[in-house]
Amino acid sequence: MLTDILGFLVCAAVIIYSGTKLSVYGDQLASLTGLSRAWLGLVLMASVTSMPELLTGYSAASLVGAPDLAVGNVLGSCLFNILIIALVDLLAPRRAVAAPASREHLVTAAFGVLMLGVVGVAFLQPAAFGQVGWLGGYSLALTGLYLVAMYTVFRYGQQMAPALSAAPADGPAPDESITAPAPVGGGLRTVLGRFGLHALVVMGSALALPYFSEHLAAASGLGQSFFGTFALALTTSLPELVVSLAAVRLGSLDMALGNLLGSNLCNLFVLAAVDATYTPGPLLAHANASHLLTLLGAIVVTAISLVGLVTRPTRTSRWAPDTVGIVVVYGLMAVLLYQNR
Repeated sequence: MLTDILGFLVCAAVIIYSGTKLSVYGDQLASLTGLSRAWLGLVLMASVTSMPELLTGYSAASLVGAPDLAVGNVLGSCLFNILIIALVDLLAPRRAVAAPASREHLVTAAFGVLMLGVVGVAFLQPAAFGQVGWLGGYSLALTGLYLVAMYTVFRYGQQMAPALSAAPADGPAPDESITAPAPVGGGLRTVLGRFGLHALVVMGSALALPYFSEHLAAASGLGQSFFGTFALALTTSLPELVVSLAAVRLGSLDMALGNLLGSNLCNLFVLAAVDATYTPGPLLAHANASHLLTLLGAIVVTAISLVGLVTRPTRTSRWAPDTVGIVVVYGLMAVLLYQNR
């Protein structure tokens, strides 16, 4: 068991380090290529920081044969990403988190609830979406919703851009205690090379992680559902935590929120991608029904975060009702899932 613990910790440390580096170089790629910061958070940053979930889910389901680890990792990451929003509110500078957030995030969060609903229906009524070969029809629905969400948010951002550019800039100033990453010498080619190197490191670590996780789940008696939902999901979501805290402290609340809410859309798309590689049949048909608790928890905390996004400018305390609500629901889900493991 000691070997499995050490292996898990080493893989987790590598994912945290290289996942954070990926985000740094992704940010520099955006600067070099002219991508907007809003689109960076929603698409590029979310895709980068969701890479561990994709590779870990594939490894767990297709290589290790542990579908509960894969489903628990994806849904647990969706739950944990919303918890990160609450942690950002509690840990980041007050002037940064009190700033108004872009209304684009409301659209992203709403699509997140819709996609979680599709997964819930697929759990309760497996035949509702049909089946194509071994692939569940719900995966096609999730893929379509993901693409529609990306297009809708992009178009909404374009429509909002003229009004935002005409409005006075009243956002928070960057926190002087944190400095932005130094630009990398050598231009686009150097940044691409370093981005690719850390991507390979994350891929290797994420592929090995489920091997140790499965052994730890069996040895600890916690079960694959509980371990995948909390320990494994927390590990693969740590890049989102580190990157989002750093982004907010640098005065980029929208990048942090776009990363976290966008990562949830990516994670649900990951569920469809993993389903496509799991040949024994639809992935959810082989997963424990206890994941429905995690799913319902993710829907509830996302709904709470929607309220928080609307009321953010009127907050007078770090311990706002939505922040407290997210923390309480996450803790409740941990207790309930442990009891039903």
